[in-house]
Parts: sequence; C-alpha cells; structure tokens
Amino acid sequence: MGTGAVAKKVADAVNQQYQVEYAVAEVEERATVAVRGQKIDLTQRRREAQRATGLYIARALAVAVGSELDKLIGIVAVGGGSTLITQIMPGSLAPADPQWANAQGYWQAVGAS
Repeated sequence: MGTGAVAKKVADAVNQQYQVEYAVAEVEERATVAVRGQKIDLTQRRREAQRATGLYIARALAVAVGSELDKLIGIVAVGGGSTLITQIMPGSLAPADPQWANAQGYWQAVGAS
C-alpha cells in the first residue's frame, strides 16, 4: 500500500472520466497524459489519491496497533507509503531512503549484510 495504490487511483480516475485505458505504469511517474489530443494534468488527481491513500494507511495502522498507538513516542514509516504517512500522522518520520529501508532491514535481519 503506497505509491502503487496512488498510481492505481490516478489511472482509475482518468480511465473513468475519459473512458480510456491507462495502465498504472503509464501514470505512475507522469505529470500529464494525453487524451484525444489534449494534455490532461494529473497533479490534482494525484494529490487527492495521495491524501485518500494516506488516510487509509493511517486508519489501518490505528486499527492494527489499537490503543498501543497512543503509547508510542513516534512512528518510523518505511516503504512506498512512507511519505503519505508522514503527511497524515503527526510525529511520524521517514528515513532518508524510505523506499528501500524496509528491504535493507529484511536483508540485515537474515544476516546478509
């Protein structure tokens, strides 16, 4: 859940509004797409998708952790959704390279440093 979910929401929004078939990969890193000869700006759709996804992740985290969430000093967010979490949840932070931080942690956990 994170950047992939955001891109899917953006693709779905464009596809639904314009009845075209953009794949997730086609909108993932782009600011605009072309529809019938017109450039369509994805900025607002992406912002809305980021906010919705961030709220979803925050709610899911709150449910999973339950009342223990209130006892935490902070949250270190890693992975593709980390920037969404830091925008939604006060006191959360992300490492310098959040996309790979979880993979590096798993790598170290298996003793493969």
